Amino acid sequence: VHLLSAIPVVLLPVVGIVEKRLPAIPHLLVRSCMVACITGVAFLIPSFTTVLAVIGACTENLLVIVFPIWMYHSTFGRWRGVKGLFQVGADIVLCVISFTVL
Repeated sequence: VHLLSAIPVVLLPVVGIVEKRLPAIPHLLVRSCMVACITGVAFLIPSFTTVLAVIGACTENLLVIVFPIWMYHSTFGRWRGVKGLFQVGADIVLCVISFTVL
């Protein structure tokens, strides 16, 4: 049930690209086909939950620690002087700690 209700939200960017490239196909048909294909793949793989758990375990630190730091620096830039040195040092320490916990 969760797969059927959450997958349209997860596939929204992909569906948007497909809808732009194929404007003649109705939106409902594109979205329904995407959900049906993903659900079919989930039923064909015997331990789909294990595959999703491995993918989640491999990407957790990137999504929780590394990407927010990266987006913060790309959004607000880097500071000069002692404040910038402290900020970059704190970010490096945070990344090292998060990867050692992994």
